[in-house]
Amino acid sequence: MNVDHILETLNEAGVDYLLIGGMNFLLNHRPELTFDVDVWVRDEDNNLGRLNQALRNLEASWGASETTWNPVPENPAWLKTQSLFCLTSSSGALDIFRQVLGLDNRLEECRKSAAAKTTGSGVPYLSLSDRHMLECQPALPSAEQKQARIQVLVEAIDSLKKSLQDGGISATDKNREEAKRDKAWDARERWLAIQKTIAWAESQLPPAQRRNRPRRPLSLEGIQT
Repeated sequence: MNVDHILETLNEAGVDYLLIGGMNFLLNHRPELTFDVDVWVRDEDNNLGRLNQALRNLEASWGASETTWNPVPENPAWLKTQSLFCLTSSSGALDIFRQVLGLDNRLEECRKSAAAKTTGSGVPYLSLSDRHMLECQPALPSAEQKQARIQVLVEAIDSLKKSLQDGGISATDKNREEAKRDKAWDARERWLAIQKTIAWAESQLPPAQRRNRPRRPLSLEGIQT
């Protein structure tokens, strides 16, 4: 997965979006295995048009079912058919949220609380705040992972003296949409995307925290051969 390229493409197209979900958590708190980029977009015609162009530039594909999976069309009208889309693209998996349950009609409020940040490579993005992200935990793979993430967010919020509010997307809808994508996605391409995502996630860590960080070469002095 090339997260930087996905964000760069959205930025270049002028898409109004917030980075949410696992990738936002990874960039702001700690590495967590996630294979897609979640973005919440402004649900207005002009913005959806810019989003559609960005998706076409990313060679994105989607379908109403795995059997109708195709490159996204030129007409952005398809983006109004449901509130959540799980797509594949040349740079990896991408989830598009037109609305987030519990945060409906509050995009402006969330934008005011969001922080302008950059990835490790310097690509800018707007990050959903911890207090808005706390209850916005869509379809995590396990209760244990969800609890661990919530604990980190609560600690971060407490340290910054932020208040609790907001909500999340339907786990059922998210799981159904992701399952459809998985069936349509070539298994080999998916595995390559996972490997690239792991490498990219590690590159976001400080050098001293990387599991696969470069180390000084061992000295051969005193070693008998």
